[in-house]
Amino acid sequence: MRKVFKNQRFMSRPSEALDRCSIKYLILISIFFFSSPTSAATRNWSVSSGNWDAPASWGGTVPSSTDTADINNMGTATVNTSGQVAGTLNLGQTTSGNSLNINSGGTLTISTGSNMATGTGSTGQAIIDAMSSSAATWHTGTGTFNVGESGNATLTIQNGGTVNSAGVSIAGNSTSTSTATISGSGSTWTATGKSYRTRKAGGLTVVSSPKGCHC
Repeated sequence: MRKVFKNQRFMSRPSEALDRCSIKYLILISIFFFSSPTSAATRNWSVSSGNWDAPASWGGTVPSSTDTADINNMGTATVNTSGQVAGTLNLGQTTSGNSLNINSGGTLTISTGSNMATGTGSTGQAIIDAMSSSAATWHTGTGTFNVGESGNATLTIQNGGTVNSAGVSIAGNSTSTSTATISGSGSTWTATGKSYRTRKAGGLTVVSSPKGCHC
């Protein structure tokens, strides 16, 4: 009986060792899976009009700070709340009628860069309107803010709205007639890179704004 008992114990040891190894591998796999960084994705605006922070507006997932946000369906995105983000924003690539409204209390922060009306025949319109109330702010990213490349863009900063950019390009190609307008008390456009550039067809207009364009 003792001999059988010892054999049984001896035979169970490889199984115990195997179980311990399996558990270790499972733990390592779990650590790797849950610690792996989330890859950036492209989020496409999918409604004719809606709020930026609504998942349904983006087909189910609101952009993160590393995602590319594309508004190219002739739709209008509205930012009414603070803390909205994206890695890159493209407002109008191949279509017309694409719009972005940042209203009182809204803040949109883009990590890398913002581009409006990039392709021939495309249009993009952005209105940053604080409505003389709470702040409306657009941080356009660390790259050059392109207000119209081959297409036509219209940027309006009014009633205390604020835009913060690095370099600025308005009407990047000779075919573009893109414009930017700053109006109303307290409206500000600050370009830290101080590389404002515009083609002959495009332009910047500052209307009765005590702060104006710091670029």
